[in-house]
Parts: sequence; structure tokens; C-alpha cells
Amino acid sequence: MAEITPMMRQYLEIKDKHLDKILFFRLGDFYEMFRDDAREASALLNLTLTHRQDEPMCGIPYHSAASYIRRLLEAGRSIAICEQVSTPGEGKGIVRREVVDILTPGSLVEDNYLGTSASNYTLAVHVGPSQGAVAVADLSTGEFQATAFSTVGWKDALARELQRFLPRELLVSAELVRDEPSFAALLVGFPQTVVTTLEPWRVEGQNGYRRLLEHFGVASLQAFSLHEESPEAVPAGALLDYWRRGNPGRSLGHLRHLTVFRPSDSLQLDADSARSLEITANARDGSKAFTLFEVLDRTCTAAGSRTLQSWLKFPLVETGPILWRQDRIESLVRDSTLLVRLRKLLSGILDLERLAARLALDKASPRDLVGLGTSLRRALELAAVLEQHPEGLLFLNDLTTSDREALEREAGSLARTLLADPAPQLGEGGLIQSGVSAELDELRNLRDNSQQVLESYLAEEQTVAGLPQLKLKHNRIIGYFFEISKAKLDNPPAHFQRRQSLLGTERYSTTRLRELEDRLQHAEERIFTLEKALFLDLRNGLKLQLPALGAVAALVAQVDVLASLAQVAQNGSWVRPLVESGSELLLEDARHPVVEASLPAAFVPNSVHFHPSDSLFLITGPNMAGKSTYLRQTALIVLLAQTGSFVPCSRAEVGLVDRIFCRVGASDHLAKGESTFLVEMQETARILRQATARSLVIMDEVGRGTGTRDGFSLAWAICEYLLETVRAKTLFATHFHELTALRHPALSNFSMAVEDDGREVVFLRKVVAGASDNSYGLHVARLAGVPGSVVDRATAILESLPPEQGLPGSQTARRVQLDLFAAEPQPDAVRDRLRELDPDNLTPLQALTFLAQLRETAFS
Repeated sequence: MAEITPMMRQYLEIKDKHLDKILFFRLGDFYEMFRDDAREASALLNLTLTHRQDEPMCGIPYHSAASYIRRLLEAGRSIAICEQVSTPGEGKGIVRREVVDILTPGSLVEDNYLGTSASNYTLAVHVGPSQGAVAVADLSTGEFQATAFSTVGWKDALARELQRFLPRELLVSAELVRDEPSFAALLVGFPQTVVTTLEPWRVEGQNGYRRLLEHFGVASLQAFSLHEESPEAVPAGALLDYWRRGNPGRSLGHLRHLTVFRPSDSLQLDADSARSLEITANARDGSKAFTLFEVLDRTCTAAGSRTLQSWLKFPLVETGPILWRQDRIESLVRDSTLLVRLRKLLSGILDLERLAARLALDKASPRDLVGLGTSLRRALELAAVLEQHPEGLLFLNDLTTSDREALEREAGSLARTLLADPAPQLGEGGLIQSGVSAELDELRNLRDNSQQVLESYLAEEQTVAGLPQLKLKHNRIIGYFFEISKAKLDNPPAHFQRRQSLLGTERYSTTRLRELEDRLQHAEERIFTLEKALFLDLRNGLKLQLPALGAVAALVAQVDVLASLAQVAQNGSWVRPLVESGSELLLEDARHPVVEASLPAAFVPNSVHFHPSDSLFLITGPNMAGKSTYLRQTALIVLLAQTGSFVPCSRAEVGLVDRIFCRVGASDHLAKGESTFLVEMQETARILRQATARSLVIMDEVGRGTGTRDGFSLAWAICEYLLETVRAKTLFATHFHELTALRHPALSNFSMAVEDDGREVVFLRKVVAGASDNSYGLHVARLAGVPGSVVDRATAILESLPPEQGLPGSQTARRVQLDLFAAEPQPDAVRDRLRELDPDNLTPLQALTFLAQLRETAFS
């Protein structure tokens, strides 16, 4: 085996500290990867795998690394960037190299790696003996939150937060992953999440509390509603520790506040309900297409779009904050001129949150600061417009006058200092305007007008020394020099220093000429160094305004969301709902916001009205008639109302609900070993155990995943439990028409209207009072494209069956099991003859005669 070279030894020493990451090792103009890293990267990036001294290797040009890095991150890999930190020939030995950055899927802040304006969360989880907690943060924006939960049922709690935030990276103790066999199955529904395991001591004990104290620079965390035993501090501290270890020496100053929330602080949705309602991600591919968020997102800024998602993740449960949002939306709906003007200003504002995050992390580029300055001026103009408008003042709650004055100064400084189109990176020059630094201007003049500078100095020496024949020349050996013939110079000036004597001529230098030459030779390098220093001074000074930047970014995002909701309300003729603390729910002419937006034809509206005494609406009717749409639109409109939005109705009154449960549709969880029916029953059990009288429950086709008798019995019992014990507002759709025999003062029957003239069936999509007596399954099968021969045979079988006599448990007659292949049902004459027989008064001859007649009857 070939001897290990010094360079390879250096690589192995650095790689040994980053075994779980692909090491990008800088060699000249390339990032090289070796051994296992090379094999993996070549496969993921479709690179040619070569060898160097028997070592597998592959590489990419450093100037085009961003696209390759993004692909590796999307594949769930983490990367250590190792740069050359000395120049060749500087000191002894090989060039020094150090890891200058760690890139993981959840720690990205640069736009070219993120690829989208959506949040990029990292979530850390801790499960203790009695309590657990999660902390979630977005390093690219500074959002930082945490919540606790009971260890009993911790998997449901973790699933809820995973569904809420859809994190890119999950930090978890290696011990928990090892000891909890079902942990991997829990993550099946979150394919976008990369799991990073940590040493157990990093996510346990009071380490987290101490890290938080250090980070926030406080003596206690009472201001954050935390104490030393708070479970939330453990994962929150683990998150900070993870990012600090990945980027040593960098500040996390933009993570200025930790928000501790409780489940009861907002309207609660479990993971399955949130997934079924398709609020921010659809159930098909996890994208934003055909979701409630897509309908509402008319925001003009990236921060506004993220804030809208946050509002949908945390619907409100108190009337005060809801009315605060409604008032501002209504003011914009009524004043279209203000709405148009605000949206025009918003459209020119870049992502202030992420710009501020890169500033805090010392990753803000020159172009970032130019964009920040431009966006600040536009944001301050937005604030001025709001201040001048009578109703616009409603928005200016958190941005203080001193913040605005400080940001105006910084925006002015950025505009005066940086070029409008600077170089993209430091060290390339072309950053600072003229007039900012006299030294920089002089160096640029020297670089750009070197010939004129030299000629000016020559003319000066010719005049001072009285030597009009003096010449200025240059060669590679002695550099710049003055030259004059010996015949013309008997007595050289005292400041002339002889450099070289030639036949008939003398060559001289001066202190000033040597200084000028040195400055000429190093002008470009000094320009780059001075511009970098001026830029870093500017950037460091701007970091002092991070709190003010956070305030203006929050204002912009908030106004953007409210303007977006106002635009949606205007375009869709949505109304302001009356939201109260009572238990009534009235939605007149309600429409499904997502279905309506995607339908080419007009949407058929339907109303729902729960009086305080109502509890369960039983809805029957055929498939494809609109039952599921009716259920979902009710849940989505309640969620919209408690978000503070207007709603797609002609009139709406919403009594606040604490939770929304959605049991609509189910699929196998094969990776968990769970059948469709088991999943359905697990979701049903969660509803029956967790729903309260203030909850909204929608359930569709409960019991269909098992046998008819079992399914019907379960559906009946579940309805009774909901009516008698839970008493939540429930919409219960079913194909078990026998359920309509259930009677309760809080139950009402509704059905989907159908127009059937005997030849054609038309689904009217309208909810009407009363039960349905037909599921129209054969009609739906024909619409779905089932071969006509199959449908015709099913029709014949159906017509051969006797009328239904009910199901067990429906308190009606027993249902008869039928032989589908009998020509027609036969009367039981043998049984009738036997019933008439009196064996006690029968002679032997009569018995034989009777038996012969019975046989003839049975086989005739």
C-alpha cells in the first residue's frame, strides 16, 4: 500500500472529527472527496469516481459547489466545508486547512441552499420519566419555540408537533432511537425529516437550562416561564448546543426569544386530523398544492408567507386576538386604495427575517446588505403610510419611534456606503462607493490611473531638480527608476539614490518612488483588504440593530398576511364571522374554500346550524354526492374563523372550539403493521377519549373497514357515546342507513339530495333534512367505469334479494342470510308439515305413511 502523503494525513485528521458528514476538502479550485465520501458523493451526484494514490476520489469546482451541496442536503446528508486558511508558501509545510462551516438540512440560512421561502425547521425531542418536550427553531429566521407533554402518549404528542412544523431535521437521543423499536415507524409519515442522533447527555438533565442562561445572558429564565426543572429547557438547550458546535465562534444573536407554548393556547389538531384536512400540505405528495394555505397565500413577501402558515398552525382560542385580526382585515377590505398601496410597497421588500439571520451569523454578503437597505427604506415607507392613514394606525403597535429612527440611519448609511451592484462575495473588490474613504479613493486612483500618477511625479522631479531630460523607466529586475545621461547630470539631487550605472547613463531611485512602486504593486490587494474592512465595520455596526430589524420584519410580515387575507376575502366575497365564546355554530351558504377555488363551475353551497342543544348530525347519502366535502368545509371554516380570517359563507356565527378532530378516510400503515381498520379504530379511540363538549368532530364512514355486523354495531355504539358522554358538535356521515333508527334529542338526520326519475340519477350536492334510503352504489360504480356487464349482473343480484329487514343491533327484525345462487327462495313446506304433526297420537302405520308423504314433498 502506498505511503500516506502529508496532504492525505491532514485530510484524515480532519475527517476523523466529522465522520458523520461528507467532507468537502479544498484543493486549489476544487473541493475534493476521498474514500467512502467519494463513493457516496459520486453515486448521489453522478460524478466520475477516480483514484489518487489508490484512494477513491471525486471533486467539484468550488465556484459551482452550491448546486451540488443543495442536492446532497436534499438527499439528507450533512456537509463539512474545509477551506485553505493559508496561502502556498506561507510558512513551512503544506497549506493549512480548517472546517469553516457545517451544513446540515436543518441549519441552512443561504437562499441558494434553501431553495424556497418556506420555513426550515429543526426539531429536538426529549422524553423523560414523567414529562417530555420538543423545541423547534428555524435558524434562517430566528423563530424559536418549545412545548412540554406527558410521557404517557408522548408519541402522539411528537407526531402532532412533527405534523405541525414538518421539520427538515430531527435531533434525538441515540438511546431513545435504540430503545424504542416503534420510533422508526412513527417517522414513516414524515419522509422529509432527517434524523440526527445525539449523545444522550446532550438531551437530558440541566445542561439545557444552563445553555439557555448563557445564550440569553440572564440569571434566570422566569421571563420565559421556565425554571430549572422545566422539560422544555432540555431540547431547547440541545438545539443551541448542536448549532454552536456546528458553527463555532458564530453568534446566534437573532434567536432572541424562546416562546413556550401549551397545547391549550391554540386550537388543537392531532397529526391525523391536520393531515386529513390538508391545511398546509396535501395528503398526496406533501406539497402545498390544493391546500387551504395555497388558497389563502396571496402574500407579497417570504416572511408573510411563513407567518400565514404559522397562523394556520396555531389557530386562536380567545375572542380578543381574533377580533384584533378581524378589525384590521375589515379595514383593508373596506379601503381598497390602502390595500393596493400596501401590497405594492410589500412587493418590493425582500426576506428581512432571513437577511437579519445571515447578518447575525456573519453570513450576510455585500448584495444581502444592499437588499437589506433597499427593503428597509421600503418597509419604513410602509410604516409611514400606515401612520398617515386613520385605520392604518391599528398596525403600528410594536415598531417604536426609536426603532424607526435607528433603521432610517442604517438604511441611509447602507445607501451611501455600498455600490448599487457590489461583488457577490468579499475579497473580490467592487464593494464601496467613492467618497467613503480617502485612502480607498487614493488606492483606486493609483490602480486605475497609474500611468498618469507616475507621469505627474516625473514632471514634479523634473521641475524640482531642474532636469527636463530626466526619464522614468521600469524593468523586471530593479523595478521603476529615473534615468539620465551622465553628461546632463554633474551633481545629482541629494534625495536621488543611485541604483545602477551604465555606459553613458545613470539610474536613480527615491524614497517616494519606492513607496509609489510598492503601492502600485499592492494596490489591488490593499483595495480588497480595505474594502473588506470597511464592509465588516458596516456589517458589525448593523448587527447592533438586530432587535429593531426583528420588529420591522414582524410588522412587514403581519401587514402582509392581513393584506393577503383581505385580498382573498374581497376576491371570494367572504364574510366576517361573528366569533363568540358560546356553543352555537351557524354557517349559512358555506363553501369549501379549496374545492371552490379549483372548480371550473360554481360551487353548490350548504348550510350547517348547531344550536346549543344539538350534538350530532347524522348524514346519509350516496358516495360522490358531497358528504366528505360538507364535513371538511365545516371544519376548515371553523379553523379559518379562529385564525382571524373571513370565511366563505353568506353569514357565519362560530362558537369557539378547543379542538377539531377529523376521522375522514384511512389507509394501511404497512410499515407499522397496522391495517386500515386498525388505523380507523385508533383515530376513533383518540376522538372518544380526547374530545370535549367544546370540540368539533367530523367522522366519515366509521366501521366500513370490517364486517357489516361488526361495523354497524361499532358505528351505533360510537354515536351513542358521542351523544351521551362526549357531547361535542359532531358531523357523522355513514352508509349504514339503519343508524337513522337511533333516537336522541341532540341528534338530527340529514342527507344528500338526489334526483332520481327511474332512468337517470343526478347528485344535487345539497344537504337536506331527513335520512336517505339509497346509497346508489351501482350508479356510482357505472360512473367510475366499472364494466357494464359487471354492473348489470350486480343489478340482477340486487333485484333478486328480498327487502332488507335491518341489522343486528338496530332493534329491528333479524336479517336472513341468503344464497345468492338459488334460482329463487322456496317456501319451507316440510317444516310446516312437521309443525302440524302430533307424534303422541300416531300409529306405526300412520308414521310410515306420513314419512313417505314428507319425502315426496321435500323432493318434488
